Amino acid sequence: MQRARREIALYLCLCLFAPGVGALPAGEKADEKEKGKGKRVNPDGFEPYLDLKSAKYLDPENEGAPGAIRFGFDISEDVPKGAKITFTLVQYDLPVIRMNYTLKKDKREGIAIKWPLKEKLAAGQYFLRAYIEPKKQSRSVQRALKKKAKRFPARMAPWRLLYLEDPIVVGGSGGSPCEPYTELMDKLVDNLDEFLQKMDRAKAAKEFVSGESLDVAQFTAYVIEWRKKQGEIQKEIKLFPENNRALFEQAKLEYDRLVNLSGMVSKYSIVVQKEVTDQYKVEEIKPKSHKWFVKVRALVDYDSLARTYDLIRKGLNCPEDEGEGEEDDDGEDGEAVEEKPKSAEKEKTEKKEKAEKKSGKKKTGKKAKKEG
Repeated sequence: MQRARREIALYLCLCLFAPGVGALPAGEKADEKEKGKGKRVNPDGFEPYLDLKSAKYLDPENEGAPGAIRFGFDISEDVPKGAKITFTLVQYDLPVIRMNYTLKKDKREGIAIKWPLKEKLAAGQYFLRAYIEPKKQSRSVQRALKKKAKRFPARMAPWRLLYLEDPIVVGGSGGSPCEPYTELMDKLVDNLDEFLQKMDRAKAAKEFVSGESLDVAQFTAYVIEWRKKQGEIQKEIKLFPENNRALFEQAKLEYDRLVNLSGMVSKYSIVVQKEVTDQYKVEEIKPKSHKWFVKVRALVDYDSLARTYDLIRKGLNCPEDEGEGEEDDDGEDGEAVEEKPKSAEKEKTEKKEKAEKKSGKKKTGKKAKKEG
């Protein structure tokens, strides 16, 4: 026991007073600091085997067509010839598209690739991710990778590298979500306005009415057709994050409100539709709806729809519409308008109406007090 204690004490003394024992030499420390400089940092901690030199999005020659990604890199000698490297374009940590590249030549520096895209990318920032999947490699490549265990630790496969220092920008900064969100809201509003006009005509017995009775079959057919259009708009809203990931990520709260607004429009249509069936004293119709037609459970009126519309635009920092705000009723551009003199007879009539109105208010007040 005493011998063991003496050996430990001796080792500690050597660590404290003898340079190079229990610590890296000064030169090696400097090398450690420089290690990885100019290379991309990977989360797993192994030494990167691929150094990305450049990455850029190329606009398509024809408008509306998919573009291409051009990037250049150097690759380590430790990566065996014939290795298959998978490149993935990532946005918000989600893979968007991927492609495979096979290292067929001995060239390791200044490798340049043009990656034509099959689908058009939504505007926004993307990042490149590279990895080597062992199962996709030939047997000879698998054996070569196993021999380089220090560079390619088996427990860290598939050796992912994410290049956050080299964003690939598509369509500038990604644009503002105000315009596409407002466009979707306007589709909902226009569709609802069309429905309300039809319901007003039904209430006025100008449409869907035969004599004094509601033509239930004709009325139901219209409601089904309208709900189909409403369902298509709601479908477009539901798929918006899928097709516009960058814009969705910029305004998630407003997107949730947009989904809610679409359900509010559907619910309000049912409220107004019931007013028509109640007016003509027929049973409320409940036709089968479009699969994307969804309504909220809460009570909805037209004012709540308008408030939600304005709330979404405010949350998106949308500019005010032209003509928005208070209007001047006293002339063009706020100019004063000369008031016409009232005739004596007109003034007398107005005084009489005012007196009758005042008298009516007093009577109403007394009646309410008595009932209370």
